[in-house]
Amino acid sequence: MTPKKIIASIVYCLPFFLILSSTSMFILFALGVFFGLGLLEADQRYFYRYYSEKKESESETFLATRSFLFLLTLIPLSIFVITSTMSMLGIGMIMGILLNLLIEMTIYRAWPQAFKKRFLDELKVKPTFSLIAQVFVAGLAFFILMNLLIIF
Repeated sequence: MTPKKIIASIVYCLPFFLILSSTSMFILFALGVFFGLGLLEADQRYFYRYYSEKKESESETFLATRSFLFLLTLIPLSIFVITSTMSMLGIGMIMGILLNLLIEMTIYRAWPQAFKKRFLDELKVKPTFSLIAQVFVAGLAFFILMNLLIIF
């Protein structure tokens, strides 16, 4: 867990202290954000060993939580959790996952091959800066939309 991700998660949570109606809702939301961060970190460090089919070096390890299918599945799951469950812990967890995936996309978008290996490995496309920008902008737009759903 990098300090930048922790700081970004804290900064992300702070405005919700003013937005959410009670302190307990804020605490559950913030815990959820950090659970989401923890889930991604646990997958990167430990969980991948249970579903990885072959021994690979750590830099080449397939991570289910970074796969294109996971990103696609996260869209309807996010919409469901945010609009229907009313669970601040669940909403925070989804938003923590989305936030940290966006942070990683920001880090990897300068290197097309690394970005493809990390997020688009299942696709048979050549990684270009244009494709990466489209994926990043789509992710950012979805993240903003989900935040607007939480606020309103």
